[in-house]
Amino acid sequence: MLCGKMEHWEQIISWRKQGIKKKMPDLLIAAMSKKSGYPVLTRNVNDFNQLDIEVENPWEEDT
Repeated sequence: MLCGKMEHWEQIISWRKQGIKKKMPDLLIAAMSKKSGYPVLTRNVNDFNQLDIEVENPWEEDT
């Protein structure tokens, strides 16, 4: 289970107030990414759209 700091929950609440409806685990991962400055590495890049964070799919080949 992922645990977050208060600043992560504040970011999640901000996204919810903006009407962004994502699954809670994805929001927590995104909040941690945003606060740390590290990108999210995932195959499911669409799970993180609308969140203004850097998302990369390392399994996708560059064309």
